[in-house]
Amino acid sequence: LVVGSKARILYADERGRVKIAQEFNKAISEGRISSPIILGRDHHDVSGTDSPYRETANIRDGSMFTADMSVQNFIGDSFRGATWVSLHNGGGRTGSVRYKWEQENGIFEFDGKPLPKLLAAISNAEWEAMIWGPYGGDRAKFYTSWIDFCEQYNPGMKYFLIDTWPAPGQVRMAFNLKANPESETFFTEAIYDKLSVHANARFADLVKTLRETTNEIYIIPTHAAMTEAAKRFVRGELPGVEGLYKVIGGKERSLWADQIGHLGPGFDRLEGYVFYATLYGKSPELISAPIKFNKTPEFLTAELDNIFREIAWKSVVEHPLSGVTDKNKNGIGDHLE
Repeated sequence: LVVGSKARILYADERGRVKIAQEFNKAISEGRISSPIILGRDHHDVSGTDSPYRETANIRDGSMFTADMSVQNFIGDSFRGATWVSLHNGGGRTGSVRYKWEQENGIFEFDGKPLPKLLAAISNAEWEAMIWGPYGGDRAKFYTSWIDFCEQYNPGMKYFLIDTWPAPGQVRMAFNLKANPESETFFTEAIYDKLSVHANARFADLVKTLRETTNEIYIIPTHAAMTEAAKRFVRGELPGVEGLYKVIGGKERSLWADQIGHLGPGFDRLEGYVFYATLYGKSPELISAPIKFNKTPEFLTAELDNIFREIAWKSVVEHPLSGVTDKNKNGIGDHLE
């Protein structure tokens, strides 16, 4: 019983909820039910409490420290009408397709200790897309393992690869350098053109291999967007931006913030526009309503924001593997018209 009422908690996955709703509708149409039906929510939604010492997380098998509430919030947002909800499984090695597959299935370093949270979510709901952030140790087989599983439950899904961006490590690799360049004067438009060729070739090979499993493999061209932004900075066309790499030039308002290659302040917005353009097939330049961002650096003016939107659309429609083209240049992907 819930808070003294005669109602009971019902746990059902998405497919189960659809079937239940259909039966409710059928019962109403046949006149078997006359009173209103109310489907309420318990504390397993936004702002619910998740403590390792009480309530639903008081579990003695070690799982009380897992992020249950974040997963429940994610699912709750999705069926409450949110149009874009993402469940992030970590970054770097621990978020890689290999690591997560081995962890979910309890193999290799996780031998006998499976943690199938993502597999359970995939098999019990309707999904449209999976997005991967590639990690250096990943191989095609790791991706196809996820594809094969997804296709069992959601055939026809689309799969998107983020092609990263020219971080300091990629610069050293492309030019056989033992250390970072001593000065940002090393970076010219020609340098970024070469970095693009290097990245495009690597990801084209991966996409070609993965498309032997499904044709629905696409690139989210963050690399193209960031190299375009870098070239514009070199030409003096990014107002308010002070540098390219903070670890080289020392400027806070740089495109890249650290040695790993995390984005500098404000450039997550450019990346977000690239995601939007690729997934929705529309130019962010067409967004007329104000967008509320958590953080807006003082230097990120409306002029720079418009440049970011233009760069994002240009990068997406010009990339041969994004799946988006705009032949009539109206800001709407040809596949939508």
